[in-house]
Amino acid sequence: MSTLSIVGGGMGDTLYLTGEAKEAIAGAALAYATPRLARELAAEYPHVRSAGYKEILAALETDTPQDTAVVVSGDTGFHSLARTLTRRLGSRYRIRQIAGVSSLQMLCARLGIGYEDIKVVSTHGRSASVLGAASYHQRVFVLTGGGEDIRRILSELCGAGLGDLEVWAAQNLGAPDEQISHGTPASLEGAAFGELVVLLLCNPGAVNPQARLADADFMRGKTPMTKEAVRVLSVNRLAVEPGDVVYDIGAGTGSVSVALARAARDGVVYSIERDAEALELLGANRTALGACNLLVVKGEAPGALAGLPPPRRVFIGGSGGKLWKIITLLTEKSPDFTLCINAITLETLGEALNCLEKWGFSQIEVECVNIAGARQAGEYHMMNAQNPVYIISGRWTASR
Repeated sequence: MSTLSIVGGGMGDTLYLTGEAKEAIAGAALAYATPRLARELAAEYPHVRSAGYKEILAALETDTPQDTAVVVSGDTGFHSLARTLTRRLGSRYRIRQIAGVSSLQMLCARLGIGYEDIKVVSTHGRSASVLGAASYHQRVFVLTGGGEDIRRILSELCGAGLGDLEVWAAQNLGAPDEQISHGTPASLEGAAFGELVVLLLCNPGAVNPQARLADADFMRGKTPMTKEAVRVLSVNRLAVEPGDVVYDIGAGTGSVSVALARAARDGVVYSIERDAEALELLGANRTALGACNLLVVKGEAPGALAGLPPPRRVFIGGSGGKLWKIITLLTEKSPDFTLCINAITLETLGEALNCLEKWGFSQIEVECVNIAGARQAGEYHMMNAQNPVYIISGRWTASR
């Protein structure tokens, strides 16, 4: 069986190729690289063919196998084409991966710091949010798409209240025109960037997303707030995954929103609220508890949901009497989501069950939660009961 050597090309310059990488390229009967890498390698390896990733993959899948080297950017294990090549070609070739120098390694070396505790995010080729990573990690490395993507990221950070973070923006690492800029998202937002740019974000005030959220942590004024025990049970029922897009409809003080934001620590939570006092408290709690991946949406559902991305998880704490319309819109926006509703009246419980059953939700569950907390009465302690809360949940799948 012929060997396919997937070579980590580092920054592209042959200066950053390992000895093993050079041997693999030189000894291959056929070698491929993308146009940028091929230009850098041409002087020493004139047999390297210049082709796009799709062309390379198509050729390797259809041509007669022979010992081949494919040079990929950076390191084979760091957001690399190597994964796709290995998956698609493992039955045709004996795969051999050769490590290279990644942009993360090189930037950290330039700055004289370690990278063992850095959170890595890639926005290259996709519009991923960095707000969660920047909220819950002290250091975040971002592999960007350059240009417009950098401007989007910096603007997003500024808009979320993270405009004063410490940022390093590194362009063309390893090239003669390498440039490393140091500042904040606010100071770098108007700068011009090329296509080969990586970022390192530093947030000394990053929050531990696993820390307990007690009721006393929230400012609440006169706005009703979902208490800790019900909040924990409701968030648990949603089974939020780190990268999820989540809605909190009728967010109130934001106690559930903040908990959801920590659970969706690589995603985004949209908190929809119409009341002016509640909106003020929601914003204050968001800032105080460092939940910068919580985005406040002023308005009333279902209208306020129109411009938002499709959700994977939805919590409804207040529907304003429009539960049916809200659920109707949700089923139109998303083909697959989990829904959790809190109700304190029998009428709302009945309406919620009716909506979920008529729409064909699966995995419908209902719990009535009765909670009592101790309060001191002289030398004694008495249990003080809270109003019972109904937790209703189910899953919507369009293909059902």
